[in-house]
Amino acid sequence: MLSKILRNILIILFCLPLLVFAQQPNSQKSKIDTLKDIIQSATNDTVIINAWIEWDNLIYLNDPALDLVLNQKIDSLCSENLNKQLDESLIIFYKKSKSFALNNIGLFYYDTGDYLESIKYHLESLAIDKALKNLKGLANSYMNIGNNYYIQGDFSKAIEYYNKSLLMQEKMDDKKGMANSYMNIGNIYQLQKDYIKTIEYYNKSLEINHQIDDKVGLAGSLNNIGGAFKDQGDYQKAKEFYEQCLVLRIEMGDKHGTATVLSNLGSVYKSLDNFPKAMEFFSKSLAIKEEINDKLGTASTLKSIAGYYYKKGNYSKAIENAEKALKIALDLGVALEIRDASHTLFKSYKSTGDFKTALEMHELFLATRDSLDSEANQKAVIHQEYRYQYEKQAAADSVKAAEAAKVKDAQLATQKAEAEKNQLEADKQKQQKKYMYAGIGLLLIFGFFMWDRFRKSQKQNRIIEKQKTLAEIQKKEVENAHELLAEHHKEISDSIIYAKRIQDAIMPSIEDMNNALHQNFVLYLPKDVVAGDFFWMEQIEEVVYFAAADCTGHGVPGAMVSVICSNALNKSLLEDGIRDTGEILNRTREIVIERLARSGEDVKDGMDISLCALNTKTNHLQWSGANNSLWILRNNTDTIEEIKADKQPIGKYENQKPYSAHDFELNKGDLIYVYTDGYQDQFGGESNKKFKAQQLKSLIITNKNLSMEIQKEVLKTSFFDWKGLHEQIDDVCVIGVRI
Repeated sequence: MLSKILRNILIILFCLPLLVFAQQPNSQKSKIDTLKDIIQSATNDTVIINAWIEWDNLIYLNDPALDLVLNQKIDSLCSENLNKQLDESLIIFYKKSKSFALNNIGLFYYDTGDYLESIKYHLESLAIDKALKNLKGLANSYMNIGNNYYIQGDFSKAIEYYNKSLLMQEKMDDKKGMANSYMNIGNIYQLQKDYIKTIEYYNKSLEINHQIDDKVGLAGSLNNIGGAFKDQGDYQKAKEFYEQCLVLRIEMGDKHGTATVLSNLGSVYKSLDNFPKAMEFFSKSLAIKEEINDKLGTASTLKSIAGYYYKKGNYSKAIENAEKALKIALDLGVALEIRDASHTLFKSYKSTGDFKTALEMHELFLATRDSLDSEANQKAVIHQEYRYQYEKQAAADSVKAAEAAKVKDAQLATQKAEAEKNQLEADKQKQQKKYMYAGIGLLLIFGFFMWDRFRKSQKQNRIIEKQKTLAEIQKKEVENAHELLAEHHKEISDSIIYAKRIQDAIMPSIEDMNNALHQNFVLYLPKDVVAGDFFWMEQIEEVVYFAAADCTGHGVPGAMVSVICSNALNKSLLEDGIRDTGEILNRTREIVIERLARSGEDVKDGMDISLCALNTKTNHLQWSGANNSLWILRNNTDTIEEIKADKQPIGKYENQKPYSAHDFELNKGDLIYVYTDGYQDQFGGESNKKFKAQQLKSLIITNKNLSMEIQKEVLKTSFFDWKGLHEQIDDVCVIGVRI
């Protein structure tokens, strides 16, 4: 039923662009005409302000420009009256109305991306509501300030204000406000990929919105739940929730919300490789966002369109749209959009061979991502959650304690006054005696002390001076040594960290892997900060090339070799245009030997690799290996086929032979695994023995029916359980793909 309704709505939406927003319902127009008549004939400012407020509540969703004008009028008229001598009731009315207008002006600047201006107006509103002890106004201002910090990536500040808002709403039993707070807190947990907490808070919001029949809140909850499912790769469920949300947004005439959910549906269709449908939704979304001057939304949709063109292989279009998105995001200071746009630009420039610009974009992506994902940010979110629980309990306990204290204070007041009177007299006499004895004693002690001190001081001074001189010399030596050591340590640490950033730049992101191979996992556990193991992926039309590789050594030496080997793979595939996996390895070997030979020494470093070329349309797999094998687990079987690799590395080797290429026809549900030797060679267990390949095969077969993400967690947990307190002996890289 829902999909039938949705089809009808979409026909109207796409065939007659924006028609649904072009006209107001007759009943709404009639109400506005009545309000205009009231304003025209009113002689009392309170009547005019109430009419403006009611008018604003009717149009704020579909006419943001008029919304700003009305609230500026309310603010101005309230300020004018507050400069007069008024009764207390009128002062309260004008202050509440002024707070209402300031809050709405703040919302307008939030929607247009001017977050500093938005926070300024919300703080003005907050100050008025604090003076009035207006809990509802305080709750709204706290929530809106939290939204501004959230969109700028300051999650600690955001959740601090969300929890303040939630406490106020719970005091008032404000169901609508509580639903909004739960949704906002869920947004933060979603960005930190804590999906259990995300769904918990979104469901709380959805349940309340159903109870109070709040269509605006329902639409928001449905949209966010759809986003949570999309992030977890469940695109069908995401699509269902987005479609329900779209129906409500269009019914309400909510331009901003409609544009947002259209863009979200476009992202789902892009992930499902339905490119025409994706572009159709993106285009409609962008048109609405540009019409209503939604700068943040425009940046978000441009970023999605850039991702669409990147996935299609149209890198120039991807760069054009991502550059536009990045410019808006930088102007607005929106960390989330800066991160995503710079990441798309990094991938696009890398694919076009503009490695200098790609590295610049990767630096920007890493800096923004690290800021959003920082441990301090995540710890602050957790701290704020516990602080909210504590303050909530403390508020309840303080009420009970106050009542009990009143009774107890009344009972003790009389007894205390009498006891103090008697005690005062006794203390006075006792104190006089103490002063006399203490004075005599102090005189005696002081006289003896002065004599003894004079005798010893001369001797001690000589010893102290000598020790002081020696200590200062030793202290200076230690400080110099520490400074030198700290300087060397910092230089080494900075070099290793920069090496890691370079190595991260040559490897595909997990998002890229998920877009190319929908059901997959990558288990990557470096032994040190940088690694000799790396994983590699490139897509040429419908064929995805991916590999798990193990370069000589680990740590910094292994990482240096991995950069050479990764670049050799890129050159063989992207520049030389080789498509056969065996020929790719042959050419890669030539490049690696040539570049390592430039040192003038007999360098025997190289790489073991398992390389796949998977056609995602036909499920045809071509594979070649250098020392590392391929495992295939067919659907509905419990036996792993192991295809042996050529027993020669990518590098200098006696009796070199061409690498073999093996072809396979795979079926839906089949599983393939490529890996390096770090997992199975790890020592551990009760007898401190190697894990071994057979045990790894058994583990994979046992968990074959689980999702790929859970398979990864099982492998990761099993590895660390086996390793225990033993040292990790090598880098680990395992890639699994379900057809």
